[in-house]
Amino acid sequence: MSKRWRERARMAQPMSGLWAGLGLCFVVGGLTGCDDGGSASPEPDAEVIADMAVVDMGPHIPTIDERCPEAQAGTYLLVLYPDRVEAWRQRTFNATYLCDFLDLKSNGITNATAIVRGRTGDKHFYVTVPEADGGAVHAFDEGGAYVGKVMNNINLQGVSGIWPTTGEDYVAYSATSQNLYRLNADFQFRGPASLPQLAGAQVAGLVDLAYYEDDAIIALYGDRPPQLYKDPFAPSWPATELGAGGAVALIDAEEGIKVLMAGPLGNGNRAGVTLYKPIFSGRNPPEREQVLVTAGEMEDPNGLVIIDTGFFVLDRGAGAGAGHIHGFNGIGVRQSDIELQGDDKPLRLLRESIFSRF
Repeated sequence: MSKRWRERARMAQPMSGLWAGLGLCFVVGGLTGCDDGGSASPEPDAEVIADMAVVDMGPHIPTIDERCPEAQAGTYLLVLYPDRVEAWRQRTFNATYLCDFLDLKSNGITNATAIVRGRTGDKHFYVTVPEADGGAVHAFDEGGAYVGKVMNNINLQGVSGIWPTTGEDYVAYSATSQNLYRLNADFQFRGPASLPQLAGAQVAGLVDLAYYEDDAIIALYGDRPPQLYKDPFAPSWPATELGAGGAVALIDAEEGIKVLMAGPLGNGNRAGVTLYKPIFSGRNPPEREQVLVTAGEMEDPNGLVIIDTGFFVLDRGAGAGAGHIHGFNGIGVRQSDIELQGDDKPLRLLRESIFSRF
């Protein structure tokens, strides 16, 4: 396959200083000291020391310079876990671990579920987190620093996914209510989000979503084959062709936007990758063009990233053990098998430009 592969256009510090030896006077707890280059300030007596307030600065949160001393501006593979986002330096189909790009844990996040990059002009990353009083979205800048919580809403209880639409907003999914909700570009809650040909906002078991067009949306489920929501019928893929779970990505090609899906092939549990032709109607799912990666090349795919010369598949693996990133060229020939760090399971895979100030 000679066509250029590329990801579809998106539907997508604090400064510190150490002052020492500069002859500066300072005031702390009512005591005055001054470095005049010679004599020392008088020592306070024990009674004064006892009255001085102890300031609790809280736990130290490592800066990006501490976490990523070798950071350079560039495009990286980013892997989301519940308590961190790892940055992997990509070289064509190979990748090596660089650092923890987003330190979720030090900022109190140990149960993240999804991540999305901001729309055009917004370089922030937004992470969804289920909380006791609803679902929250936390923002981080493209240098890895925590910005803050940008929203919390009771309707997003059990939030497990967030995706860009074809417009300027986003949709988030609550696994608790099994409903989709719309968030605007500023992450303000805007109510339920509906899919074409679907009565209401409930979509039980959703695991991945791709906005092909305003009126053509592909949904993947954990308990049944994928479905294309498009007039007039909103057809499902045949169970003999694709099974439950997996991931979806869109590819710009000369013929139009094609659909790439990773997941179980046929009625079995053995996973592979299938390429589909552009969508032209909602009477049937798009025509299968080619099985690029045969069944059994991966265990439990849950992420897809398109590059110019092929694609990466995030594979959380089966049972205990680390996940993997599999690299394939444009005709589906394996180029790499990258083992991830640790035994916890990866949740999402992105490929993004970061560290612009480095």
